[in-house]
Amino acid sequence: MSRILLGCLAVSLAGCGTIFDPAPYSPLNDPTVLASVSPPIPATLLTFDDPPNDAKHKLLALANGYADQRDGLMRQQLIFDVPMIGLGVAAIVNPLYDGAKNVTLGLGLGAAGAAGARIYFGPQAKVAAYNAAWLSLTCASLVAESIAIEKMGDGNPTNPNGGPMLVNNLDRSIAAAVPSLSGNAVLLAAYNQAQKSLAALQTALGTLNAATSQLEQYALTVISTATNKVLANVQNVSAATAPVAAAAKSAPQPGLTAERLSARPKPDLTTLTLDLQNYSAQADAITQRINAVMGALPKCTPSS
Repeated sequence: MSRILLGCLAVSLAGCGTIFDPAPYSPLNDPTVLASVSPPIPATLLTFDDPPNDAKHKLLALANGYADQRDGLMRQQLIFDVPMIGLGVAAIVNPLYDGAKNVTLGLGLGAAGAAGARIYFGPQAKVAAYNAAWLSLTCASLVAESIAIEKMGDGNPTNPNGGPMLVNNLDRSIAAAVPSLSGNAVLLAAYNQAQKSLAALQTALGTLNAATSQLEQYALTVISTATNKVLANVQNVSAATAPVAAAAKSAPQPGLTAERLSARPKPDLTTLTLDLQNYSAQADAITQRINAVMGALPKCTPSS
């Protein structure tokens, strides 16, 4: 009767996403995850709006899919752990009370068999891979929120205080300063700094502009990495039967580009110098903030 019950349990768990399923989990085929997007098709999960207002939601949905799969496997792992521990303890205790040698050997082989099955199906390798994916995608969802804020603020071309408008202001001031650079050391220093700040800001805005595709690629990379980790840990039969053999013998783990504008009539040099210095400082502040946000995404990958 116990064998029949065990067989029924094994058959019931042999479906998709269980501990006996050799295929790696894919959130792109998870009905629960797909139900969180519209339309509920796999391609929608990896397509983010621009600005990525929905990237946080989709990345979190992917993360939750991996978390649910991880938690389910950890619970199902008890199918191997409970009998393995129980049989192992019994194999140790049995000879202490003068139990029959054949019983001790049978208990040891039973524990080794459960350990071998655990190795073969590799639940721990899957749990580790899915947990790493959950951590990465959860972190990426927080980064996506920060990126969306930057794109709607400092990266918004209509924002009078945002990066694109500041690029135009710097560009005009730099062009206006060119005719007056000779013999004016203060203006020249402000001009040189403005050029550096403009170039850095354009690079940062270009990176921010490509953030949506970067988030999409990161999500795809996390999914591929988790899948490859599971496939790399698939055990063969000889590895799974090794504990049994050992037990039998012994017997008792793009940059934005700003169009150059023609120089206006020569302005007041003091005002122009102050404008260059002020715009440069603003540009540096926005550049640092954007670089900090964009630099956070690579840190979402846990060190292995």
